[in-house]
Amino acid sequence: MSKETKEKVKKPLYKKIIDWFVGIIIVFLCAIVGIFAVATFTTNKNETYGLTFAFDHSFLIVLTDSMEPEYKVDSCIIIKKVNQEDVKIGDDLTFYYEPYQMVVTHRVVDIIIDESSPYYTFKLHGINTNSEQCKNANGYEDCTDQYQIITSDKVLGKVVANNYAFGQFLNFMLTPYGLIILLLIPGSYLIFTSARSLIKALKDDDEVKTSNSELSLDGLKAEDIERLKKDLLNEMLEDMENGKNKKTGS
Repeated sequence: MSKETKEKVKKPLYKKIIDWFVGIIIVFLCAIVGIFAVATFTTNKNETYGLTFAFDHSFLIVLTDSMEPEYKVDSCIIIKKVNQEDVKIGDDLTFYYEPYQMVVTHRVVDIIIDESSPYYTFKLHGINTNSEQCKNANGYEDCTDQYQIITSDKVLGKVVANNYAFGQFLNFMLTPYGLIILLLIPGSYLIFTSARSLIKALKDDDEVKTSNSELSLDGLKAEDIERLKKDLLNEMLEDMENGKNKKTGS
């Protein structure tokens, strides 16, 4: 490959950046889709109260302010399944709370072990003393009732990570506009790059055919010249032979 060809093949920096960015988005989407597929087929939602788990992990979006400032509203928290023996005071557990029939995430403030029961009992409490959840019907805040007592069979997992920005991203991606953008940007780029590659391949093929045609034409011209030389030489030899014969016969 010539130096000029190498310079043509080398991509500009901005194109490399775009390719990397779109590639990361596509890999991210494929990973998310793969995780959801695995989770969908491996999770018994009757046992997890509607949550989907993949490799013992699940993620949720925080809906209330009971755990602020630790977990802001709309943050994404990742939980991991945990054995009751591994739970400690101060851990944040996600659990199903039957009186409210909803999934809640609060902090463990006490652990009760009853030898006659196979399950531990946990007392959990929200950490935000100014939470909207503490207000009673008259509008007065009373966070003393912001606690739950549950058995370990209701525990879904322990919080292992949280991120506010990722939660915002997920919330936006779940909107119609977000889904359109999520599918449109990489899809459009793939169509554009595929079309560009196809056009380039067709042009290169035409150039190769034209080059081969020129080479073949040059070859044919050279053969014609060689044939003409041989024909002229044969004619000259024949003329010389005929001249000798005439002299000998005279």
